Amino acid sequence: MTEDARTRFIGARNREEQCFADDTGQIVCPDGVGRRDTPLDFTGDLSLGENQFATRGSFFGQRGSANSDVWRVISGTFNITRNDDGATSALISGRVAWEHNQSEDTLLAYYIGGDVSRSEIEDNFNGTATGYSLSLGSYFVTELRDDLFADGYASLGYGVTQLEMSNDTLGLDGEHRGLSFQTGASVTGVYEKGAIEFWPQLAADYGYSSIGTVDFDAEAFGLVDNVSLDGGDVSIFKVSFEPEIKVAISGDVEGFASTTFTVTPRRSCQRTSGTTTQEDCGGGAGINLSTRSDDDLGRFDAGISVERIGDSTQASAQLKLERRF
Repeated sequence: MTEDARTRFIGARNREEQCFADDTGQIVCPDGVGRRDTPLDFTGDLSLGENQFATRGSFFGQRGSANSDVWRVISGTFNITRNDDGATSALISGRVAWEHNQSEDTLLAYYIGGDVSRSEIEDNFNGTATGYSLSLGSYFVTELRDDLFADGYASLGYGVTQLEMSNDTLGLDGEHRGLSFQTGASVTGVYEKGAIEFWPQLAADYGYSSIGTVDFDAEAFGLVDNVSLDGGDVSIFKVSFEPEIKVAISGDVEGFASTTFTVTPRRSCQRTSGTTTQEDCGGGAGINLSTRSDDDLGRFDAGISVERIGDSTQASAQLKLERRF
């Protein structure tokens, strides 16, 4: 969500540079310059890992106030994942954010979000897990100087999970509640040299979730009792570096009537702590081709991405065709 806000913020700053003063001193901007209302739009992709299959997508829409000083942004993601053991999980996550231009160089936003999830468990125990959560958070994007931007976010969430599972001997029915916290920050440079733009980015992200004590009603051999499990907590810390390179094949980079080819190499290291602690580093790359029409009403995007960290490999493909009327 913060990454999308940063891209919009930098894009708006770049487009504003196309504005000029006419002979009377009035500021004139080409058609299409500036932020505009966007109807709710859905995109999706397919991911194939070493031991799992996933389909996922996202949605986005925005509308400005009468004087365009506050923007309401609706965004979210949805995905379905299935691994080789037969376990399946589905999640839909949505957020509504209100973005304010605190100053000429800074955007500040707050948001409220919710998640709904359901998992089909297939392992030593079979069953289902259904979860609901609510989150509150804030994020910012600021221009440090003409070619350097910073952004950050913080979010606090509370969730409830209902769990039913059993094997041939034991049946368990219970629920657990837990808090989660996420925060992160990044610094992005934007350097232009002719038809090439270089966007190096250094980012750090941290997430923590407390599962706490899980209480169950347990049934075995016709007997019923109450049991509990200390689920503990889990955290992840990730540092990544992405030197994104954009090449304008025709027109300006991300401009009107333009075709842009983008290459994004990536290097990441992460530390995951839970019942065990694991540290891994890896990398990957992505390529993307984006074309805009002369009137900025049509757009075509296509790209692929691959990343491997430790024993986990993720690959995705994207294809989007858009025409506004």
